[in-house]
Amino acid sequence: MGGGESKKLFHGDRIAGDDCMATPQSSQSSFIKNVAVDCSLGSDAFKLRSFHYTESLGQPFKGVLELQSDNADIDFAQLLGKPMTVSITLPGGGQRHYSGLARCVRQTGDAGNTALYRAEIVPWITCLELGSDCRIFQNKSAIDILHQIFEDLRFSDYDVSGVIGNYSPLEFCAQYNETHSNFVHRLMQRFGIYYFHKHVAGRHTLALCDSHASHGTFPGYAKIPYHCEKGTAMNREHIFLWTASEQMQSGKYTLKDYAPSSPKADLVASHTSNHSYPHGDLERFEYPGGYDTQSDGDSLATVRIEQSECREKEFFGEAFCFGLSVGSTFSLEGHPRKDQNASYLTESVDFSIEVSKLEAAPAYSYRSGFKAIPASVQFRPQRLSPTPRIAGVQTAVVVAPVGQDSRVPYTDPSASARVQFHWDRAGSKDERSSCWLRCSQPSAGSGWGSIFLPLVGNEVIVAFEDG
Repeated sequence: MGGGESKKLFHGDRIAGDDCMATPQSSQSSFIKNVAVDCSLGSDAFKLRSFHYTESLGQPFKGVLELQSDNADIDFAQLLGKPMTVSITLPGGGQRHYSGLARCVRQTGDAGNTALYRAEIVPWITCLELGSDCRIFQNKSAIDILHQIFEDLRFSDYDVSGVIGNYSPLEFCAQYNETHSNFVHRLMQRFGIYYFHKHVAGRHTLALCDSHASHGTFPGYAKIPYHCEKGTAMNREHIFLWTASEQMQSGKYTLKDYAPSSPKADLVASHTSNHSYPHGDLERFEYPGGYDTQSDGDSLATVRIEQSECREKEFFGEAFCFGLSVGSTFSLEGHPRKDQNASYLTESVDFSIEVSKLEAAPAYSYRSGFKAIPASVQFRPQRLSPTPRIAGVQTAVVVAPVGQDSRVPYTDPSASARVQFHWDRAGSKDERSSCWLRCSQPSAGSGWGSIFLPLVGNEVIVAFEDG
């Protein structure tokens, strides 16, 4: 996926990746009244046989629908890229919707007089995997860049009201030979921005966020009871298995960078976390940190240690509960270990619904697993999306404002030049094509050396620090 391939929370009948995780269970569910599917072909085109849904904070969701239809000749082109919604009706009259775009549709066989199909639904942000570019953004913040990417690609179902941090403009930020998905995810992961999805019938919204204030309880599920036996209180939504996990993390994160405009500035930024266990004070050091002011470095160091802290205490469980929604908080009640009765943020969910007796009164079996962290801990996405590297050097052409005398070098006071890269299709071939690039000189020092200034139209060789 564009957010970086990560371990699936669940795999088959086993939750993979961590021995502390629980195994989801199936059981006949009496708190599901009805499950329906609506799509571009209408609400009666398909009957649902099963639905499997997974979602994690900061990553695209995925839903797999096993379907049957009286029509054995469905044109897949009428479904691909269009909304498909699973609506679950609960006995109390409430509904949960899961809506996505049909990314893949298959005809898998037949059952008597009906045809069998499988559809995979994803959020619109997954469609960003289908396009790639080489592009330069200048003097725009991370949020400004996300806005521009989404709007340029004609996606508008997103909400940035949950982003409350201040993000400095980036002098130069490049998308280079990478998908739009990888670019926006690595940009968000760099600054600790993440997202979850809000569903209504027929559409979903990408909710961007960066703080505790972005999360609230799902309506009607501020408190969720714990019952240790899954057969207990089956008509009441509850958590029946709870596993607490704690693992060692780094105690300090230090960043360092260098700004040519302030060569004597010691741009070191650190943030510490207090751990009581042995070796919990070990430091992680990173250079270059990706900043040129102390305040930006301090902000990034905080994000880096929070990316570690939110992995220290994790909780895994199973539940009969539709209020465990990614990005929502809840309070656990009734656990025999008193310190577990606290507030949590749902980080991941993985559930399945299977339908039997489609032609008679439907019966539903339901299985659900989830992962949570303490609500008091700031979640941050891991940096999973790779950053492209430019091996070696590239050539570019020196540019200047329109009308600049080509015989006179166009530079700033430090003898830097601007260039147009051959891969930059959006560049205007003038002073707006790039930031100022320092020019390498044969020799230089205080009061001695030589200098060469390239002229407009000259082809120059450009090297990239650290690729």
